[in-house]
Amino acid sequence: MASTRKVVLFIVEGPSDEAALGGIFTKIFSNAAVKFDVIHGDVTTSCQDPAKIREHVRNEILKHLARDRGYGWKDLERIVVICDTDGAFVPSSCIEASSDGHLHYEEGRILARDPAAIAERNAKKSEALKRLSSIKELTSKQRKVPIRTFFLSRNLEHALSGEPGECSNDEKELLAHRFARKYVNDIEGFRRFLSEEIGVAGDYSETWNYVAEGAHSLERCSNLHLVLEG
Repeated sequence: MASTRKVVLFIVEGPSDEAALGGIFTKIFSNAAVKFDVIHGDVTTSCQDPAKIREHVRNEILKHLARDRGYGWKDLERIVVICDTDGAFVPSSCIEASSDGHLHYEEGRILARDPAAIAERNAKKSEALKRLSSIKELTSKQRKVPIRTFFLSRNLEHALSGEPGECSNDEKELLAHRFARKYVNDIEGFRRFLSEEIGVAGDYSETWNYVAEGAHSLERCSNLHLVLEG
């Protein structure tokens, strides 16, 4: 059966994003049907050519809708993409060799087994993020749908839970459910958390300019509070 309410579609990287934010956003956008498309990966790095990020994201959404979700493109009110920054904008001088051969994100630097490979990944991811954040709408079958992209820095666990280290899937799930329990019945507290504790000051463009400077994409910050402003 087709959806009777307009759909706010969230594009996220993993199930932890949905677990942490799904119930909260369902309450906030109570006049719409909130749906999550869990990509199970990073839409910015899975796109082989950053110049084609618009087509890549649209195709991901169309594949999601083709799975008989009970709603289609015509039902979409808006699309919200939530991406981890993963330190994508840091200068290559901030990427160093790790002593244990593993990937570590720290305040101000990335430690990696292969710094050159991470620098290459960052160049691709940062370009895709810049392009994606500038897209205001996607079109399919001549119908335009507004889209906005928001960042969590350096990732979901760091931004929402203050966990700077790498987490196992079980740890991610635990942190996500803990965050959801804390705020699902405290929407005003959630708003304050986003804007006052991790929110980057400024309008949409200014927040993206901020996170693209220096090592800000390794800091604990986000512009997700702006999704609440419409």
